[in-house]
Amino acid sequence: MSKISLDGCAGAPALGDVICSVKDIKEGMALEFSYQNGDDLLDIFILRKEGKIYAYKNTCPHAGTPLNMMPETFMERTETYLMCHTHGALFNYSTGECVGGPCKGSYLTQISIQIKEGLVLAA
Repeated sequence: MSKISLDGCAGAPALGDVICSVKDIKEGMALEFSYQNGDDLLDIFILRKEGKIYAYKNTCPHAGTPLNMMPETFMERTETYLMCHTHGALFNYSTGECVGGPCKGSYLTQISIQIKEGLVLAA
């Protein structure tokens, strides 16, 4: 499993900067953010599930496509797993591990964050 920092990505929050407020993320939903890094675009999402916050790069390890097709919609209908809406891969929301589908055993890339005083900060 890999983990990346937003630090050094042009336009992204620097280490310790606020990404968003925890209260802005509804339970079971995610907020999306995009940052330009040279010619590359870094898309991330921050999920709130069971009161905890998780951050991942919005890229399926199978085909490199975004997980969602609709804004803020990353979970499958039972809200048990994150789902790639392109090929149906299912991911454990707390670890990023693919537990079903074409990339089983692969992981989503985690984004380094920390929670402080109700805010999600770049770490």
